[in-house]
Amino acid sequence: MKPSKSLQTIIEAVICSSIFILLLGVTTYLLYSKSLNALEDQIKIGLISTVKTSASTLDGAMHLTFDESTKASDANYQAMAEKMEKIRRSAADVRYIYTSVLKDGNVYFMVNPSPQNDADGDGLPDPTPALMTLYDDAPVELKRSLERYSIEISTYSDQWGSFISAYAPFYSNEGDFAGVLAMDLEVSAFQERLESIERVFDKAKIIILFLGLIVGMIIWWIRRSQVNHLNIIRHREANAKEKLSRAHHLNVLLSGLLTYFYQRIPRDLVKHTPRVRALYHYSQSLRPLAFQSDKQSIQDWFHSLDQHTYKRCKGFHDWHIPMQTEAVFTSDKITEELTQLHAQLARAQSELLRAETSLLKEHLDCWAFSTHFYLDTSSKLSALHSLIANEFEHITGSAYMAQQSPDELGIMSTINRLRQMGFDLVSGEKNRIELIWKVYKENTE
Repeated sequence: MKPSKSLQTIIEAVICSSIFILLLGVTTYLLYSKSLNALEDQIKIGLISTVKTSASTLDGAMHLTFDESTKASDANYQAMAEKMEKIRRSAADVRYIYTSVLKDGNVYFMVNPSPQNDADGDGLPDPTPALMTLYDDAPVELKRSLERYSIEISTYSDQWGSFISAYAPFYSNEGDFAGVLAMDLEVSAFQERLESIERVFDKAKIIILFLGLIVGMIIWWIRRSQVNHLNIIRHREANAKEKLSRAHHLNVLLSGLLTYFYQRIPRDLVKHTPRVRALYHYSQSLRPLAFQSDKQSIQDWFHSLDQHTYKRCKGFHDWHIPMQTEAVFTSDKITEELTQLHAQLARAQSELLRAETSLLKEHLDCWAFSTHFYLDTSSKLSALHSLIANEFEHITGSAYMAQQSPDELGIMSTINRLRQMGFDLVSGEKNRIELIWKVYKENTE
């Protein structure tokens, strides 16, 4: 079942609003994700720079003297531990700092002065790992730094928490590898720096939903206005078609009645009464006519029109746009009717008449032409132009018709037939009559 127009506009508004929210939401999420990555990269770059600089300040030769027999009270050990603790305190958000070595493929803690958490829950900080304490769940990056003497960084979790850690090797003055300095940044510190971005993202989500609602309402209002406008147009078209149908029916009825009475008028009377014949032919021009479309070259058609015009009334019909294109004319009677109108207008002003046709506009499916009949400035001109203007205004009452001469009724009859062929009469300037009409491109009629 096809939804109603009102429901259809709501569905369209919901779809458009959803698409808007989706596109804006995806874009915002990508910006949010990029901001997170940029912040993480910034933190990692800063941490690597700090650990690299700090490692270069350590005494590698002293560190090489430490082993499992070294006591925590050793003066050298205490000096290095104090120096490392100062480095940790001066570095923002660094939770742990320690050195480590690799022995027999295993990672061992060496100097670790950082205060520990209360993992056992006794209310006191846990003791720091002793010298040469095995680091059994050491990150892969730490082991790689010890093996390759490279600077590494990792994000990992172990028994001491979740961290972003950076590792840098350090050496003695002689260039001997002494160990790796590690710095751990707690992820919680990183999360604190992310909170401002997340708050902005949360607000952005609310704003996006609100904007999506507004967009949906605007689209619904626009579409509803369009539907209402279309309904008004359809209603007017239906009324116009109904009125046109009634007028057509009335024209046919009146034409039939006139034909009935015309056929009963004695032939001698008709022969000597041109007005009666003209009225009869005018009534026939109001009846729907059957036409057959005509396909031929536009240039050849206008050449034929010019020849017919010259033979009929010694006039000329100029064509200013040479086109050899094949086209479909609405009727095979157009040449005859245009020639007839040319002759009638020339006879009405008692002089030769010049006409010309030019291309008005090209559409996708047709060409629009403008045909002008140029009148002189004789005393008959005003009456002739008044006739055309009144025909243009559709003043066809019985009193008005009774005032027209047979020639004028003939002009009106020809105009009626041309209208049925798709010609529009334009009541323009005083010295010309203009007809707008179309020929269709091949296979587009």
